[in-house]
Amino acid sequence: MPNQKNLLWLDSIGGLTVGVIVLALCPLLAKWHNLTVTLIVSMGLANLLYGCYSFSLARRRQRPLHLIQSLAIANIIWGIVCFGLFGFWRESVSLLGAIHLVSEGIYVGGLGLLEWRWREALILQN
Repeated sequence: MPNQKNLLWLDSIGGLTVGVIVLALCPLLAKWHNLTVTLIVSMGLANLLYGCYSFSLARRRQRPLHLIQSLAIANIIWGIVCFGLFGFWRESVSLLGAIHLVSEGIYVGGLGLLEWRWREALILQN
């Protein structure tokens, strides 16, 4: 489990890394996952978006509570969206695609839950 002071960095690095990889490989991932290129691009952009947002928070000395809460809620929602996408595409998604959607849902949703739980501690950079 990540410690509190590194949680926003973990969120940022994870989001940015996955976003770049997904966008770089989107035609291949769409084929391997048996999903649309539009969906894969959207997922990559969402990862970059929350990666940039969490980076902007991670580098701040003081972080307003509402910004931490917004990130936590967005991550929880994105985790739910990943599970929803899996449910929607369950008849056609490949095993690799299912693993991607479910693992991203667990990772991002879990980060959101930890950020919510530790929101008060994340206000100040240690």
